[in-house]
Amino acid sequence: MRILSDAQPDEVHVFDALYWDATPLISWVTARIAAEIAAWTPGKTNADGGLCILYRRRGTEPQSVRVYQAIQKAVAAAPTDAQAVIQAAYRVLRTAVAHGEIPRRFGWMLLANVAQPLAETYTPSEAEASADEATPYKRPSGAALYPAEDVGDGSPFASQALDQCWSKTQDLRRTLSAADNPSRMSRLNISSESRVSVDGNPYSGLRRDQLDAVIRASFNSSQMPHTLLALWAKEGSLRMTTTAVAVPLATTPDNARALFRSQTYYVDLGSDYFVVTRYDPAAHDNVWDNSDAAAPNHEAHFRSQVSGLAASGLLSQDLSAAINAELAISAGPPFAVTPSVKFYSLSLLLMDALFTKMQRNSFPQLSSLSEPMNYIQWNIGTKRFGDFLASAELHRNEPAYRQPSGDQISLEQWALHTAPRKTEWSHPRINAIRFMHYQESYRAIFALWMNLIKPGIEDLSNRNMG
Repeated sequence: MRILSDAQPDEVHVFDALYWDATPLISWVTARIAAEIAAWTPGKTNADGGLCILYRRRGTEPQSVRVYQAIQKAVAAAPTDAQAVIQAAYRVLRTAVAHGEIPRRFGWMLLANVAQPLAETYTPSEAEASADEATPYKRPSGAALYPAEDVGDGSPFASQALDQCWSKTQDLRRTLSAADNPSRMSRLNISSESRVSVDGNPYSGLRRDQLDAVIRASFNSSQMPHTLLALWAKEGSLRMTTTAVAVPLATTPDNARALFRSQTYYVDLGSDYFVVTRYDPAAHDNVWDNSDAAAPNHEAHFRSQVSGLAASGLLSQDLSAAINAELAISAGPPFAVTPSVKFYSLSLLLMDALFTKMQRNSFPQLSSLSEPMNYIQWNIGTKRFGDFLASAELHRNEPAYRQPSGDQISLEQWALHTAPRKTEWSHPRINAIRFMHYQESYRAIFALWMNLIKPGIEDLSNRNMG
């Protein structure tokens, strides 16, 4: 998509290819629709350009939906009689057609007329309301999208992907001071823009089994592997164990399992969504109860939250039983819990679903949420994130943040690319900038082997557009 910064095409067609940040495409389509509105005359029946994005569930969905939200906001500013014409030419559509068949099925039709109706497609809003399109193929009622034993195991090529990604990680670790090392480039860029200190060697704590868990999860995830790894690194410093861990307070195997899992999610994966918590005014944070008596409540809450994510389509199926099955309990008391790598891959899918759920939230100040901006919401919660955006909108218009041309900077540019002042939401902004640094540092680990991690994805590192 970098080509959009140098060229201004009339039409863009994207065939299930938005695996990376869609911000350049959002900027293009927003400007393009603004030009359509400026050139509008009553009675006009065709737009001057167009965009059609076709996507399938999960992999390219988050970025595709971001573009959809931006289009809806841009079209809403058009005259009433122009909206239907512009909307017909600028579309984002979900389909159940196989990834490799999408260009063959739809490409020639779009070349003939970018606005013509396409069978077997739905807008994101229609797809969300359609039970039939909630899966990429028809399945018997109640059947899982993937067999239970497959979710969390990764693609058929996961082992090959792991070998390649681990080798790349070691190379990046050895070449940390090289001019083209992505971590060094990110660190210097952040130092220049915001002066935030970041991890000088984000590769030092990485182990092969951590990459294994991320690669396995990424076969089924909505977020890309570098985002999952960045979330894990920022929230839990990549803590992971596959050896026995004592749970001395537990009086039963079930309680030991619930307490171990809750601590892992709360401490190592940075999510209290799956744990019963209470707000501690002294700590200014949510805290969890690790007593034996609290274990049944943690278990019931966990199952309820996972079931809710599955019911909303953010998970392919309810993973709670599969996650618990990956925690081996020793005879006791005292009990000890031994997690498998698959426990972490399945748990990362929960974090993926929750992160994606937040990313789909709508706010008047932004047409869509990039991953670093969504991390702020993850960090401070949706309500406070709304307050943050209202404050950020005011700050970005202050004279100190205007560009030399006098133009305003964007809200995201203010939040992530200027120096955070103590009175201007500095803590969540610094956290998001550090998360962004992990993203940029880890992207190269996976980029060349996405076809192995998510079979059917073309090597987008050598492509500019879908």
